[in-house]
Amino acid sequence: MLAAHLAGAGLTGTWRCLTGEAGLFRLYERNIVDADVLTEGLGEVWHTMRLSMKPYPCCRCNHTLIEMALALHAEGLAPDDIAPGERAPQGLAVGQEIVEDGVDRGAGVAVLAQRERERDRAAV
Repeated sequence: MLAAHLAGAGLTGTWRCLTGEAGLFRLYERNIVDADVLTEGLGEVWHTMRLSMKPYPCCRCNHTLIEMALALHAEGLAPDDIAPGERAPQGLAVGQEIVEDGVDRGAGVAVLAQRERERDRAAV
């Protein structure tokens, strides 16, 4: 329903969701991605057997922790048995931003993508 209402209000789909200013490569890969690799061997090389199912509806980096928590729970560990605390991933400080500098954090990614699409259309 939300998607229908947004479309009715004029919001279109993402534009350059991988390579744009609000795209995956800039936001999460620091723009150091060879995008040509994505189409290399397209229609000739199939990677279907190299894919895996995503068992949990979250970022895959959380799956190991989920599996660990389920295993500990199965062994009888209860939430009250765990002391509170924070642990940052190796190489990061707790609370450190991992999104590229210069990104307007006040706007959602969909809004940034929409703005970029409008700029691209104006440039044509």
